[in-house]
Amino acid sequence: MKFFEKVEHKKRSFSQIWIIPFFGFLIGYGVVNYVLHKTDVQTPNVMGKSLQESVQVLSQHQLGVRMLQQREDATLPEGTVVDQLPRPAQKIRPNQNVYVTLSVKKQPEQMPDLWGKKQREVLSLMAKKEHEVHEVQVHGSYPQGMCIAQIPGAHEVIEHKKVTLYFSQGRPGVFIMPNVKGFLLKDVQEAFKQHDIRAEIFHSQSLDPEHVCTACKITDQQPAPGALVNLAGSLQVQLAVAA
Repeated sequence: MKFFEKVEHKKRSFSQIWIIPFFGFLIGYGVVNYVLHKTDVQTPNVMGKSLQESVQVLSQHQLGVRMLQQREDATLPEGTVVDQLPRPAQKIRPNQNVYVTLSVKKQPEQMPDLWGKKQREVLSLMAKKEHEVHEVQVHGSYPQGMCIAQIPGAHEVIEHKKVTLYFSQGRPGVFIMPNVKGFLLKDVQEAFKQHDIRAEIFHSQSLDPEHVCTACKITDQQPAPGALVNLAGSLQVQLAVAA
């Protein structure tokens, strides 16, 4: 009998010992469940604060911060929070991120490179940008209506939305032939080159084949001084020179 009583006692002791790990499992599960399922918190309002201030406020509530986007705003210091997700006072889990939109200053507008573009194209572009345009028409060898200069220059900052544009009117229709007699040939050739005028040179005497007209002066010309010439076409001037 005593033998059977001892066996029965051991069985009861073993069953009681088995209960201990079961309760330990329940306690551990409760602790983990508490840690992983903390109570939701209300999202703090960080709008109007700087990014640094927002980080400090959100970190106190066990929340992180991530930049979502940037928005131009000339009235606020750069880096100010202008929007946030989740919204202020909305529920959020601890250790989550609040996504913020930060203000940035509007970048100064730069002048595009307009050289060589047609007048109609340029004026249309300036009208879309609501710029005040001052046009200057200039005679020259460039095609009529071509933009040949601009203020501000290409890639410079536009101040007060005011720009000045220079457009070519092409060559003038009628031109009075100047008197170039007595001038150095090299100076006259340079002036003619600017107006795309070709000059045919005749020396009054035979010269050495290696002669260079550095000191030659003009003695006669055709067309004559005072004659009306048309620069709309190709103009060729005959010049007689003497060494």
